[in-house]
Amino acid sequence: MPHMATQYGFALLFPEQQRQNNLDLCFDWFSPGDNRRDTGKALSIRQMVAAATARHGLDPARVFCTGLSAGGAMTSSMLATYPEVFAGGAIITGLPCGCADTFARAFDRMRLLGMPRGLELTAFVRGASGHDGAWPTVSIWHGTAEATVGHGNAQAVIGQWPPLHGAAAAPDHVQIVRGQAERIAKGAEPGFAIDALKRPSEAAFPAFAALCVEIVRHELWRRPQRDSARPAKPRHAR
Repeated sequence: MPHMATQYGFALLFPEQQRQNNLDLCFDWFSPGDNRRDTGKALSIRQMVAAATARHGLDPARVFCTGLSAGGAMTSSMLATYPEVFAGGAIITGLPCGCADTFARAFDRMRLLGMPRGLELTAFVRGASGHDGAWPTVSIWHGTAEATVGHGNAQAVIGQWPPLHGAAAAPDHVQIVRGQAERIAKGAEPGFAIDALKRPSEAAFPAFAALCVEIVRHELWRRPQRDSARPAKPRHAR
């Protein structure tokens, strides 16, 4: 990963959980004290991003977020709570933002029990920040053989974001990438999309390697960047 960062010219920031906060070193993505704007872990990560951007003179319009499993769920929360900060993100084996608010419900959602539906999930994102600008590009990665976080969570995440982008719930097209089906739903504005890729197993696809693939394959750092301050057009599911 550092080699690719050097080769392609991007900086890396690795937020980590502390064992005193979580014995498994997982982000508490479901905790209202950690997954809401300007509170807990979400605020801490936001401050890390701001500090790294200022210290290294980075382009604040070209910041991306990714994570695996609990980190994928935390990525959902970060994209929802700070959409003006991130140009895009890769949610890898994650869960939709706002789907759980207790430890017990988090495990239920991982097993696809009691998952909120459709526009209810979208409402969680809309209410997470009061954002009225353009939304981040979202790339969704989830193994079909994943046993810990049920594969149906990928569909829940896919259903959460298209209305925000003015995209249809169904993909615009499906293409085969290295033998895997990739479904792409493009938004109403150029340069924004929901990109979902299923893989049989996540074992050989760590979160940060996946982000490297996304950056290289889509050349995200070269895309025209959105102006998050401009008035947003109304976005409705088609």
